[in-house]
Amino acid sequence: MYREERTGTAGGGLLHALRFAARTLGLGIRARREYRTDFAAAIAAGILYQSTGLLLAVVAFSSLPGFGPWSLSDVLLMVGLRLGGHALYAVVFANLPRLPLIIVQGRLDRMMMRPVPVLVQVICDEVNVNALGDLAIAVLFWCFAAPGMHVQWDVGQVLFCAAAAVSGMLVEAALQITVSALCIRSIGFESVYYWVDSTVMTFAGYPLGLFSAFGSWLFTFVVPIGFIGYYPAAHLTGKADASLFTPWLAALAPLSGPLAVSAAVLLWRKCLKHYEGGGSTA
Repeated sequence: MYREERTGTAGGGLLHALRFAARTLGLGIRARREYRTDFAAAIAAGILYQSTGLLLAVVAFSSLPGFGPWSLSDVLLMVGLRLGGHALYAVVFANLPRLPLIIVQGRLDRMMMRPVPVLVQVICDEVNVNALGDLAIAVLFWCFAAPGMHVQWDVGQVLFCAAAAVSGMLVEAALQITVSALCIRSIGFESVYYWVDSTVMTFAGYPLGLFSAFGSWLFTFVVPIGFIGYYPAAHLTGKADASLFTPWLAALAPLSGPLAVSAAVLLWRKCLKHYEGGGSTA
């Protein structure tokens, strides 16, 4: 049975983990830059993937009924929040779906012997160059689209928007950490990674009112992707009173990410304690 070691103080452990992450990612970026064509192609793939999602949102707004009080500007705000949150997720957490491969290769066993949290090692396992493309699209989108949104931008709104983007990153990370915890018990859950990614990509940038009552409840309390775009946008556009369930969900949306990722990390630690080796997950 595995028990994660806690070396020194909590602050010292965090600094050690951050130094490990910075050193590992720095080496990885330098290694990937040696292959310039591959490096550029990976960035282009990230740009193309996110551009497709943005185009889908515009097409959906022009062809689907039921958007109610939400204008195209409001929908673009939701898409922008999803783009920003996902770009941050891709930069930091995109290696989580590699966990089943790490387990099969027996590398998780070695990670558990090092004085660095296993989750940090999984996150830093490989540099995700595609994330730079995701980040580029998110930055360009906000530079050109933000002035046309129906939002009275001031310091408070900008800070709320930034907090919502970080929270969106943590919500998506929490979903994938949960899948990773389940993969520790059985790598048969591997396909759920791609279901989560597809669900966030497809639905997180739309008003929850488009879905049935069950779908709205599911995307709020079980798979909380409504907190990535919908609820923050309701607050920023002054539509909190029209949001589902209670207006407080819109105002407190930036807290959803820290709460979700805290619960997911607890599940991860619980599952990791019961990990007995690569053969135990077959």
